[in-house]
Amino acid sequence: MAITTSEIAEYLGCSLIGENNVQISDVTLDSRVASSGSLFAAVIGTDMDGHQYVQNAIDAGCSAVMIDSERLADFNECSIPVIVTTDTRLKAVMVSRYLNGNPDEKLFITGVTGTNGKTTSSYLIHDMLTAIYGKCGLIGTIQYHNGVESIPAPLTTPDGTVLYPLLREMLDNECTALSMEISSHALDQQRVAGLNLDIALFTNLSRDHLDYHQDIDSYLAAKMRILDLLSDDGVAVVNIDDSAFKNQDYGNHQVFTWSSGWRKEVDKSADLFVSKVDLHRDSTTLVFCYNGSECTLKSKLTGWFNVENLTAAIAVALASGFSPKQSLEALAEASQVPGRMESILLPNGAVAIIDYAHTPDALEAVLLSCRDLLQSGKLVAVFGCGGDRDKGKRPLMGAAVAQNADILIVTSDNPRSEDPETICAEIVEGCINAEKKMYISCEQIVDRKSAIEKAITEAGPEDIIVIAGKGHETYQILADKTIDFDDREIVRNWIRSSS
Repeated sequence: MAITTSEIAEYLGCSLIGENNVQISDVTLDSRVASSGSLFAAVIGTDMDGHQYVQNAIDAGCSAVMIDSERLADFNECSIPVIVTTDTRLKAVMVSRYLNGNPDEKLFITGVTGTNGKTTSSYLIHDMLTAIYGKCGLIGTIQYHNGVESIPAPLTTPDGTVLYPLLREMLDNECTALSMEISSHALDQQRVAGLNLDIALFTNLSRDHLDYHQDIDSYLAAKMRILDLLSDDGVAVVNIDDSAFKNQDYGNHQVFTWSSGWRKEVDKSADLFVSKVDLHRDSTTLVFCYNGSECTLKSKLTGWFNVENLTAAIAVALASGFSPKQSLEALAEASQVPGRMESILLPNGAVAIIDYAHTPDALEAVLLSCRDLLQSGKLVAVFGCGGDRDKGKRPLMGAAVAQNADILIVTSDNPRSEDPETICAEIVEGCINAEKKMYISCEQIVDRKSAIEKAITEAGPEDIIVIAGKGHETYQILADKTIDFDDREIVRNWIRSSS
């Protein structure tokens, strides 16, 4: 589909300088991918100003540009049509949605927000909706899947200029539904403006991204903006075990509540709650109460925090109008999520658990889940913190692990421009100063490969080794380069070499 520059100006209610009938077939915020038929939108961001790249986009062959009205004086002599407006990021997203035929209105869309569990929940919902609906798209931290093929995800939630063409592809590929993660950054920056959600799932809230949001109240406020996307007859599916979400005002939206009883007594006032849990190293059996009746799920996923993720997925299905039987049968076949409580059996019987946990709460959740799976033996934790991010959580991460693991190995994560030795030292300080310490040893090994290999080499046959922080990632970001690095491959290569 293509529309003219005059149609765009009329749709936005803004002014146009230059030709009226230039055909526009796509919108982009990246001058490097602009080409004939592109509208390049110059956005003023937190780190850079897109107006600096207008000439680059013109040189690349774009057909029109969108600029902020306050910058008009700089572009009076532009050689191609100029659309002049305010809030160019929002307007670019709106044009992209319009240009792609409002594809979100033709898909059943579940948006997942919260701190932890978004990726696993979105995968579970994807697998469940695929079994019920047929083809289902997926957008999140690990990948974007259009119903036919997937690509690695550069962002958890893409900008609308990428999102809406992707949704159009899903429709062309005969998808009828979509499960997607919606990050606080995307909500705050209006990357998903105009998106029409049928379900908004709230998982939980804990400290994360405070380098961006500054404080927990601002972080929560950004999460709650997902309600702006929820259709009039949409449903907010709320974890009432989390007081932050339980105490929010959901306006006139229908609310479906759920409680898994994770780290607290189950809330039996919820529309759906867990009444019984059986955890095993290779599976989990849950009994749910819904509408006064009990129903049972046996899942391939394991660990206590996956009880929360599984409950969330069932709650989404029930809130969507599916029967308990239909929902449970669909979810029973859901597969393991890459880098989320992903287990690898070592030759001596020990188990390595690879997980993306990178917040204090997430780390605690993974460790407590693994503690429940220990018959005997020790719980070993290999973990670190990313550089150029919220420094305040580093001692909190150290304390969370010190209080829940037996052996601690503090190592590098993605140090970025910071000194990894310094990051590790700040984490170790949190370990040392933690109250009610459980650990019997704490060691700092900055080289992540060496840290992982030491943990699995010295593991006893009944031990569980949690390797946390990077999960599905296949790279490590250093000060001057990004290198290939996959925690799972480090473990598998060690197994091959030790055989």
